[in-house]
Amino acid sequence: MFSFGFVSVAIYGDQEKPVLITYLDLALNHMSCFQGLFLCPQAFSLLFHNFCIYHISPPGHELGAATMSYNDPLLSVDDLAD
Repeated sequence: MFSFGFVSVAIYGDQEKPVLITYLDLALNHMSCFQGLFLCPQAFSLLFHNFCIYHISPPGHELGAATMSYNDPLLSVDDLAD
């Protein structure tokens, strides 16, 4: 855990292969952000056969995350990068 919450990482593929890291746009999770890319047959074949994919989700963006309230602090892009 870091000062803003937990970071979630979903790992797909053979961890012995080179790593491909994704970091999603704000207000999305890795499924909604990268679904179009990874459902494309050509991309699926290329990426999943050649890489181990690490989808990094910042706090509150993981699958099943609770809805934010208006009282929750908003994280800036700099906060998320830290």
